[in-house]
Amino acid sequence: MTNKTRAYISKIIGIPELDAAQLNMEVNFIYKSTVVKSLNKRSIEISSFTCIEDYDSCHESERYARSEQLVCLGILCFFTYLPFTMAYMEEAQSSVILDDSTEHFEEIEPKFISEGIDHSRNLKKLLAKLEGDTELSVTIIDRIRKGLYLEQQSHWMGYTKLDRFLKVI
Repeated sequence: MTNKTRAYISKIIGIPELDAAQLNMEVNFIYKSTVVKSLNKRSIEISSFTCIEDYDSCHESERYARSEQLVCLGILCFFTYLPFTMAYMEEAQSSVILDDSTEHFEEIEPKFISEGIDHSRNLKKLLAKLEGDTELSVTIIDRIRKGLYLEQQSHWMGYTKLDRFLKVI
């Protein structure tokens, strides 16, 4: 039987192709063992605590925390219609926690204000739904995130290949 060690992962996600005015949001919430908070108008910090096996390196903690972090990015996409992805990661760090303390993040009041609209009440409802019905709700949130990303990529490509294909049909 192996022992588990706690690890901490933090990522800074930005949206470099948007003007700073377009990313006018204030966000602060916890999903399971991951906290999301806005740092400034151009970046969001996603931090997680996770447990890793003693034989794993601290970099393996990324693998264990990834699903929660993707759900958090999906929540951001759901309320902003912006394609938050790990591709826009500006900075990442992971470390092993050597003490035996079990405390995680302090409790915070969920807050989500985007473009002057307060989505905090709806964020609380969504977080409660995600906690209760994990598979379906998480899948839908992830599809929204992926869809927004693919829509953005197709706009950058200019639809030229699709337009040519549709003219043939």
